Amino acid sequence: MTTMKWQNTRAALGLIGLMFCVSSAAWAAPSVGELTVNERINPMGIDDISPRLSWIITSTERNTMQVAYQVIVASSADKANKHEGDLWDSGRVASQQSAHVKYAGRKLRSFEPCWWSVRIWVSIDGKASSEPTAWSKPATWSMGVLNASDWGAKWIGHTAPPAKRYYLTDVGPLVNFDGCGWMWHDEGKSLAELPAGNRYFRYSFNLPADDAVRFATLLIAADDRYFLFVNGKRYSISRDEPEAWRQGYEVDLTHKLQAGRNALAVQVNNNAVGPAGVAGKLVIELNSGRRIVQPIDASWKSTAGPKGHWIGAEYDDAAWKPAKFVAQVGDSPWGIVPAVGYAVGWLQTAPSPLLRRTFDVADKPVKRATAYICGIGYHELRLNGQKIGDRELDPAFTRFDRRTLYVTHDVTDQIHKGANALGVMLGNGWQNMHTRATWDFDQAPWRAEPRAMMLLRIEYADGSTQNIVTDESWRASTGALVADSIRAGNIYDARLEKAGWDTPQYDDAAWAKASLVDAPVDAKMITAMSMDPIRVTQTIKPAKLTQVAPGVWVYDMGQNIPGWAELHITGKAGSSVTLAYSELLHEDGTIDPKNIDSFVFAGPFQVDTYVLKGGGEEVWSPKFVYHGFRYVQVTARDAEGKPDTSFKPTLSTLIGKVVHTDFDANGSFTCSNELLNDIQRLTLWSYRGNYHGYPTDCPQREKNGWTGDAHLAAEQAMFNWRNIPGYAKWARDLDDEQKPDGNLPGIVPTGGWGYAWGNGPAWDSAFVLIPWYVYLYRGDTQMLADHYDGMKLYVDYMTSRSKDHRVSHGLGDWCPADTKTPAEITSTGYYYVDAMIVSKAAKLLGHDNDARNYAALAERIRASFNKQFYKGDGRYEPLSQTSLSCAIHQGLAEPSQVDAVRDRLVEAVHTRKDHLDVGILGFKYLLRSLSEHGRADLAYRIVTQTDFPSFGHWLKQDATTLWEAWDGGGSHNHIMFGDVSAWFYQTLAGINIDPARPGFKHIILRPQPVGDLNSVQAQTNSAFGPIRSQWQRVGNRFTWHVSIPANTTATVCVPTTQPDSVTESGKPVKGRHDGTGLMIELGSGEYDFASTLGQPAD
Repeated sequence: MTTMKWQNTRAALGLIGLMFCVSSAAWAAPSVGELTVNERINPMGIDDISPRLSWIITSTERNTMQVAYQVIVASSADKANKHEGDLWDSGRVASQQSAHVKYAGRKLRSFEPCWWSVRIWVSIDGKASSEPTAWSKPATWSMGVLNASDWGAKWIGHTAPPAKRYYLTDVGPLVNFDGCGWMWHDEGKSLAELPAGNRYFRYSFNLPADDAVRFATLLIAADDRYFLFVNGKRYSISRDEPEAWRQGYEVDLTHKLQAGRNALAVQVNNNAVGPAGVAGKLVIELNSGRRIVQPIDASWKSTAGPKGHWIGAEYDDAAWKPAKFVAQVGDSPWGIVPAVGYAVGWLQTAPSPLLRRTFDVADKPVKRATAYICGIGYHELRLNGQKIGDRELDPAFTRFDRRTLYVTHDVTDQIHKGANALGVMLGNGWQNMHTRATWDFDQAPWRAEPRAMMLLRIEYADGSTQNIVTDESWRASTGALVADSIRAGNIYDARLEKAGWDTPQYDDAAWAKASLVDAPVDAKMITAMSMDPIRVTQTIKPAKLTQVAPGVWVYDMGQNIPGWAELHITGKAGSSVTLAYSELLHEDGTIDPKNIDSFVFAGPFQVDTYVLKGGGEEVWSPKFVYHGFRYVQVTARDAEGKPDTSFKPTLSTLIGKVVHTDFDANGSFTCSNELLNDIQRLTLWSYRGNYHGYPTDCPQREKNGWTGDAHLAAEQAMFNWRNIPGYAKWARDLDDEQKPDGNLPGIVPTGGWGYAWGNGPAWDSAFVLIPWYVYLYRGDTQMLADHYDGMKLYVDYMTSRSKDHRVSHGLGDWCPADTKTPAEITSTGYYYVDAMIVSKAAKLLGHDNDARNYAALAERIRASFNKQFYKGDGRYEPLSQTSLSCAIHQGLAEPSQVDAVRDRLVEAVHTRKDHLDVGILGFKYLLRSLSEHGRADLAYRIVTQTDFPSFGHWLKQDATTLWEAWDGGGSHNHIMFGDVSAWFYQTLAGINIDPARPGFKHIILRPQPVGDLNSVQAQTNSAFGPIRSQWQRVGNRFTWHVSIPANTTATVCVPTTQPDSVTESGKPVKGRHDGTGLMIELGSGEYDFASTLGQPAD
């Protein structure tokens, strides 16, 4: 191997009159490392046949640039170590490109392993070396299943409805339709003549103040559809489908009832003339053991036309009639009893399955063993008695009828000669969403019982292979996981565990044959999960444990987290512990889920129950679910199902497990203002807590991929997290959901909900903005190329809905502090931005006609926007912070008017005593519009406020994550205001992209030392390496350390009012003063600046 023959050059760097004397006491030759494939380290099982290769150059020398590279890709580690590129040898390529170099070698095949290495040629201070660097340490990737025929496997499953209902408690058997009748309003007509329309029913009752509710469920069925209200709030809705009465719903009211007067109010719709009715039973158990069992009968009141607030607890229904009995449940004309789930409160009809298969491995050396598995909703792969890997909730959620993901595992170390056993545990996940909720996933077109397809490929050292595939030879049963739902939680009965079921010695003679089931999607749409998996990333010990009632204990984790509680407990077989999760507490210290459970219409919500097997300490975590919570309420029952008031857990009984997509950190920000550090901490928690295979709004109430929340948080993610593969996956999800006319839903993935409400340009633009952000921040055009047609189609869809080149549909500035801005302003703003992005993307991709056409469209949109909303003198009506900052940030204001609009915006902020008055859209615009136009000081004052509305106000209320609303309503873990972190990097640290040279190929460094801020330390890892900005000021003296990665350049602006005061490493420098700082052009390297500011810090 050749070594570099470097000339010890110490030439001056002369840019804009600047002369730096370059010296290095600890000089070392440049090197290449941190090799990634499609932004991932050593990925397994990819299905991209032209993966993009990137590397980082490390150099102690200033102004180091790559001038050429050579990549070799080999079929073995031995060849790679010898630098023999039998799959691809690029040769010497004259290029500065060190990121996203596309593989261009021999066509890659399924399962193929690839080792690769790179070396480069560089220049220092403009002088190129004739010799390359040393080769990098080889990195790897492997190919997945590229052709449907390569699987050789069949889809299998197992559904075994139990013979009788499963009861956790001795009150459970009371929840049934026994003795219930179908009731209706007294119409004076026969059943066959009952008129179409709505009828209304109420039942009022009182509960004692000194005896809390332990269990409360309303069993209800209706012909045709019901809407249930509890104490004035809507709480449950049955499906809108033919013969909906066949399904009974068990609505959990445990946390909905209150001391004193309560009212259940039900609206029932009869769709057509003919039989109608409502039937059911209310069952309540109090802590004292007292029980209330009340069928829907004549004690309920009814009317055909209510007046006033008829759903409220205090409503006077004295004028209503008693409900009328029309038939016994089970009698004609219905003829059957409505169905219920096999566990009280659950609509799940059978436990999730266990699948197993034994196989023999030949008595010869194994070179490699790889498992490729697609198990949906979720799966856990086990081999020879052990779980494979540390992944959770695999695979990532997609729209299963359009795309399903498989996962690749290296299991070489887990197999052994002779007998082996594979085990697959399946969970419902989003594939079989049986929990009834607002978003209708229980009616998703793909909904089916869990199923799996798998290939285990064993490669022997002699070149032979052995394939173990899923087929009808597999055995199937059920186990301890009695019930599971991503929204509801778990019931796990450890007495039902099948010890050793995943080992070769286990006797499965009593197991059934696995059933062959339909594939969820066309085989070509079973694709690799090419993103980071979900994992447990942190363990948290509770901060506090409080007994709030006899046998009722509440843990405070001290932090709002996504994940679950792990239980450590001993007890008698058959006794049980129930964990209920929430973000809030009632005044009495019990959990209060009211802010997050209002959209789940039946069954439990965020509740896990563990039934002990006895015999020593038992450690348990729930399966195939995650929750969002700070508090865990723990109750216990004895082996007879009765409340165990003697139960006394300790702080060590329960620990918190933090669970989310396990992407690496990509940046850090700290400063001298602890309030800002706290806001950064909240943002980091909320972002990672809201990524579980796709970006979510919140980890508890919805778990939905709201598109607006996602794109508003995307820029901070580019600084803070290494999650580009996650966005690439989600962009494909968006593509899968786009309708032929271009329309997109508000949540992605979706089962069909969100195309008519919850979407609109301000949300749907995620499909355009996120690929664009990836291009700007990482320099990668692949997502733009992949989704260009869909992006165009979406802009065309907006055009089809526009009037005079403006659009008004969709959600607007969601969750404003006070002032509401018309959606036409914000929607048209995104229409303009999207048209401009499509134009720019078209130019990048060589679609010149499209580039011209969409640029012209954007100009027409801009002109129409200003004609409609601009009233002169910088005024956009209405004169809200959102409308003014939208015009500036989105580029709608004429350049000559921007300063005037900025002045009106400043006035609008001063009117609010330097507080924000925006929602999630306006918040992103506001800070940038001020900071980029000379008023970063005012943006800083807004962010550092501590009374309503502000982040500081949340922190005063003990927030540990970002909240949904400025007033504290709704979810307490939302990421949609998280763009504040991007502002920290861009404005306070001054790290900015140059759109003309994206991916930080050229960096703009312009810190703004404002307010009482005295120091900032920030770093973000670009595609070329780490960028650092660390500054401090003492009085009016400013010092600033800058690190610019090799193979990039930068424009820096050193803050100063005295250009002659600027030094670098103690030596004077020259540049161009722009009124706020000295502008200097730099090459890569480490720099230390000092300058004098105009005024000392306050």
